[in-house]
Amino acid sequence: MPIVLDVEGLGARFLTELTLTNFTLAPLALTLVYHAAPGFGSGSGTVSLNLNPGEQQIIPDTIAFLRQTLPIEAEPVNVGGSLLVEAPSGTPADSLAVGARTFAPASPAGTYGLFYLGLTLGESASSSAHIYGLQQNAAQRSNLAIVNRGDAGDSITLQVTYFGATGAQLGAPVVQTLAPGDWFQFGQPLLSLGATAGYAFIQKTSGSSTFVAYGVLNDNVTQDGSYIPMSP
Repeated sequence: MPIVLDVEGLGARFLTELTLTNFTLAPLALTLVYHAAPGFGSGSGTVSLNLNPGEQQIIPDTIAFLRQTLPIEAEPVNVGGSLLVEAPSGTPADSLAVGARTFAPASPAGTYGLFYLGLTLGESASSSAHIYGLQQNAAQRSNLAIVNRGDAGDSITLQVTYFGATGAQLGAPVVQTLAPGDWFQFGQPLLSLGATAGYAFIQKTSGSSTFVAYGVLNDNVTQDGSYIPMSP
């Protein structure tokens, strides 16, 4: 999972709900590896969780669950980071499904937020990826996030280049180095580039670990979000 969190947002506190499903006929002993993102608290470590055959388990507040074992700071500190869900060696990737919903209370009732799926090692990017459909206007705003999966145990450097709706490059590329497990978000990147729509090309320039990139398209009225998966 690229990000699980407990942070103060626009007028509300955002939490992450985690859903795990075991599709096999045998128990799955899982290891949850939490890596606090730079600037978002501490408390990195591992937590064990068991799923019975065919069981789906929903954890309403992932950070609160992790705090039962890990020394993650409590509110009002903003905390968050990547979460690697590991099954026993040799378990087929399609034996387990992991997804998360990051949400906040809505007024006068209900919630608004974003659901996204966990990515396997095979679904992660080894060299480059695109994020399409970014917008920055009165109706919508976009963020872009990147994560070092850390599967090779090393830091990686990613170069992010933005392009406008016509395909013209927007400004100079942005370079970001990520330690293993690091998550980093570019908030509304098109805003400083003076563009209302565009896309991003993310290229790895050093390191061996794979990475994940994604975008979030937020509605400026409802604050509801849409997940933009990476493309080759």
